[in-house]
Amino acid sequence: MPQIIHWMYTAVIRPIITYGALVWWEAMNKEVNKKSLTKVQRLAALGITGVRNNTAQAALEAILNLQPLELYVKGQAAKGAVRLRESNFWKPINYGHSRILEEIGKLNSNKGLNLNSPTDYLVARHNFEGCVNIRIPSKEEWEDNSVINEHETSVYTDASITKTGAGIGIYSEALNIQKSYRLKNGCHAIQAEICAIREAARLIWVSGKPLRDVTIYSDSQAALRSIASKTVRSKVVMSCQEALSWLRGDGVGLRWVPGHKNVVGNIGADRLAKLGAGGNGAEVMDSPLPPISSLKDAIEEIILKKHREIWQNRNDCGIARNLWPKIDNNRTRQLLKHKKNLVRIAAGVVTGNCAVGVNLQKWKITDDSSCRECNEEEETIEHLMCWCPALENRRLQTMGQEFLDGLEDAAEMGIDNIMSFARNWKCFNARW
Repeated sequence: MPQIIHWMYTAVIRPIITYGALVWWEAMNKEVNKKSLTKVQRLAALGITGVRNNTAQAALEAILNLQPLELYVKGQAAKGAVRLRESNFWKPINYGHSRILEEIGKLNSNKGLNLNSPTDYLVARHNFEGCVNIRIPSKEEWEDNSVINEHETSVYTDASITKTGAGIGIYSEALNIQKSYRLKNGCHAIQAEICAIREAARLIWVSGKPLRDVTIYSDSQAALRSIASKTVRSKVVMSCQEALSWLRGDGVGLRWVPGHKNVVGNIGADRLAKLGAGGNGAEVMDSPLPPISSLKDAIEEIILKKHREIWQNRNDCGIARNLWPKIDNNRTRQLLKHKKNLVRIAAGVVTGNCAVGVNLQKWKITDDSSCRECNEEEETIEHLMCWCPALENRRLQTMGQEFLDGLEDAAEMGIDNIMSFARNWKCFNARW
């Protein structure tokens, strides 16, 4: 299956050939090195699609969403530099391979993005003692009402991320707590949930009341599992574990509560979190630093945008640029889910490098370039796709129109439509 070959290349082979890119990425500025690595990616692209080996590399990379290796290597090097910098193992000098973040910055059209901003990343720390007892009950236990102990002190936390901002809420009827906070600069949902638990621990600590059997409820299993982890790589998780450790001797535990299931405390915390996100007079709290993944995602987006820009500004690959005008990962996935023969047909049509009459004549396989379907005009991809009269009925059935104005109209069709239309062309029924 093409999908499996694509995965093997992107998940296994490509990481091997780009290993340690941070220290050698500058070598990709030399044409000889660029060509050597590009040969590997070309072999993978040909193996995935099954097209002729003279098919344009740029077109194959576009339809398979494979960034040119000179771009991909820079992206991997930049992500490595960010990780080392956040681990305090990186010296900010602007020469040699240390210039990588500056180099990526030159490719970045988003002037609001700062690759030098600090993140929430923490060098791995281990906590084998555990801060509090953490339990995730099953939904059946909640349906049986066997989770909440009537003698316990319950505190509920929740977070809300909206277009207007991020907020957290802490609710406890027993402790008379109804707190709503707005996170100053917004953050990721899991970070907000962890901040809510940390603030709940602080409020329990400062309440001054004698506490036994206190349970903090959260509807985020991801947040609870992060807090329960023995290995911590996040500053906000570390600070939450420290806050909970203050309460270790008071019988405090963390429990999961299903969201939006009419649990009164959870409804109260959810309401307070939404108030905080809306900024309706809520107390403002400093947001946690962005996770390191946000910077890595930003670097990937920079590389992808640069690839799209290069593809759209090319002067060659005319058929491919008309039928595949933008690099689209969803369209690539749609293509790769099919069997190899169908992928070969689709890739041959999109790249224009298949056995149509004009190509056969160019390759000196035949002297006649007439359309084998209608015998009226020269057989080209555009003729077959758009206006060959012999394919009128099939075009209507698969593409929804008897005739198309040009390849741009075909590009708006799904790749499945193009594949279904082209699979029975005579040029694909003969081997050349």
